[in-house]
Amino acid sequence: MAEDGVFAATGALAVTDADAVDTPTFVQQTGTPGVHGNFDITSSGNWTYTLDNAANQQLAQGEVITETFTVTAITADGESTTETVTVTVTGTNDAPTVSTAITDSGNEDGAASAIDMLQNASDVDNDAVLNVANVSALPGWAVRMGNVLNIDPPDSFFQSLNVGDSHALTVTYDVEDQHGASVPQTLSVTIHGTNDAPTVSAAVTATTDEDQTLITADLLTHASDADAGAVMSIVGLTQTTGRSVIPTIVGSQFQIDPSGFQDLDDGESEDLVFSYTIEDEHGASVPQTVTITVEGRNDAPTATAISVTTDEDALPGTIDLLATADDVDTNDVLSAITGVQVEVVYGLEANDEIQMEDSDDFYMHRAGDVTFKRRGTDENDLWLDLGNGEGVLIVDALSNSTTQTVESFAFADGTVLSVNDIRDILLANMPTNGADVVNAWYTDDTIAGGTGDDLLRGRDGADTYQFAAGDGSDVIEGDGYLDTDRLEITGYASTDAVITQVQNDGDDVVIDFGNGDRILTRNTLLESNSDHIEEIYFAGDGVTLTMADIRDLFLTQSQTSGDDIIIAPAGNFDQTITGGLGNDYIEGHYGNDTYIFNAGDGCDRFFDSGGAHNNDVLDIRGYSSTDAPYSYSPGATNDVVISFAGGDQIYLANSLTESAQDHVEQIIIMATASRSPWRISVPSSLPPRRQQDGTRLSAATWPIRSRAGWAMTY
Repeated sequence: MAEDGVFAATGALAVTDADAVDTPTFVQQTGTPGVHGNFDITSSGNWTYTLDNAANQQLAQGEVITETFTVTAITADGESTTETVTVTVTGTNDAPTVSTAITDSGNEDGAASAIDMLQNASDVDNDAVLNVANVSALPGWAVRMGNVLNIDPPDSFFQSLNVGDSHALTVTYDVEDQHGASVPQTLSVTIHGTNDAPTVSAAVTATTDEDQTLITADLLTHASDADAGAVMSIVGLTQTTGRSVIPTIVGSQFQIDPSGFQDLDDGESEDLVFSYTIEDEHGASVPQTVTITVEGRNDAPTATAISVTTDEDALPGTIDLLATADDVDTNDVLSAITGVQVEVVYGLEANDEIQMEDSDDFYMHRAGDVTFKRRGTDENDLWLDLGNGEGVLIVDALSNSTTQTVESFAFADGTVLSVNDIRDILLANMPTNGADVVNAWYTDDTIAGGTGDDLLRGRDGADTYQFAAGDGSDVIEGDGYLDTDRLEITGYASTDAVITQVQNDGDDVVIDFGNGDRILTRNTLLESNSDHIEEIYFAGDGVTLTMADIRDLFLTQSQTSGDDIIIAPAGNFDQTITGGLGNDYIEGHYGNDTYIFNAGDGCDRFFDSGGAHNNDVLDIRGYSSTDAPYSYSPGATNDVVISFAGGDQIYLANSLTESAQDHVEQIIIMATASRSPWRISVPSSLPPRRQQDGTRLSAATWPIRSRAGWAMTY
């Protein structure tokens, strides 16, 4: 019989007696146990062997075992004889089995591991030999060697995994014995991501010259992070080499103004080196440096006119032609060369006119023959270049002073130009495709820099600054007083712009279009009536933003449902400020400010730095006056804390000071009642000022409700 086949074998024994006196019978056996099964025989000789199949699964294919049982036949007169019954059992092949699927895990950059693919597999047959077969496709970082799967987590495949990311591999295969019987199995491996520090391939370098307006470098150039979605930021910027400059940092953009290096001569240069750290969102970092090389350019000498008074009887003398000359370049040597005679004209208070005559003995001075140039330290002198080394200098011609000014210019061809005409000609000729510095006059001017990174400076008058898509990165300095200066932007809508405050100067505003076009407006948020632009117009959608609109925009951007720090723009403006949900720090400035606190807003701290004669109001909504117990802040007896049963809390800095400034003057609850903070008496809920033994209880020990999560100390 065979294992796993028919589990019972039967047969019949016959016995005879030579005396033929009687018929012998067999001694009956029932369930006689053997090694591998049980034996039964009836008195008539019919026998049965029942194999214990479950107990014999270890038999390998072809393996044979035998069982022998002794039977006895007996006659009536007591004679007996014995015989043996031998049963042969032949083994068959059993397929392997697996108890559970195999699982394993590791970390990116972890040690390589070898996984036994036969773990959890077994075969009951004696001397069974198991192997792995029919393995599914494997990636390069998983290599099978026989029955072992080798996993190498440092493989570059895993470097993009960030913290919290993982990659899973599932391998299917068969566990097979030497006779081809098999069972399917699954192996799963999970590799968990770890944080990789940022790396840099080279230092950041940039080159500019002393005459450029701004030099911009991206501090994340040459920086990378293998982790997918990694966010890199700049921390700890420190200058290590070169004369001290203060850079402007917006995100990763680094800017400096090289105009302070005018002392560099042509061929000279100076390196400015800054060190900083590039850090990812998990705190891993790499050091980096940025080197800005400022190259010198030759600056023309400057000089003021030399005036010498003498008389007809004076002795001959000398005049130092370099007496008023200077050159900002440190190592330049100045010398006087042969000059030409220049006619200098001073206008009088009446309407003066310069006439350019056409004659044989004088250059033909038609309007097209004359080149107009600005001269003088304030660029208000007008130089009429007549060619052939001749020219006319009209002192103060371009100012709007009522004295010493020429009002019009008449040329031989009949052309008459006013001073305003000439100003327009000069402004129109200023913009180039490079980095320009365009200075306007004390009149209503239209100023454009064209392409390139330009500095546009206006003065008194209602000036219009023009910026078109593709113009680059411009800086605008408005210097007018009580005028409406306007920035007109063409090629963009207001929705194309990201408007932010400059980090190290809260009065400056950046309008960034994200493609290299960018405008920095100086002093935009000042409360002054001068030195800034009053309107910004976007031609793309016809939107005009005033400075009040910009201030409101910045307030709105900083009011979120989280823990906010909201600092209102400086200036004497009336502003309404609310922190919304979360534990917020809110600071106002000059002006009549209104702070709004709604039920459920959390724990807010209010600090008002306004001046005297302002009426700053705290408007509490969603509570009645009976809901608001007042208490002193421990250790700061001029500060007031208002605590509500729901966990809301308000901290008012300097509320009880007698000063006329730097605090909230009025509290309104549900718009039905108000009380001035400095008139608040100690609430009756506070303990007495003396303990039972008569010892005075200091304000710092009075109980006061507090709330976890405040990022400040009372």
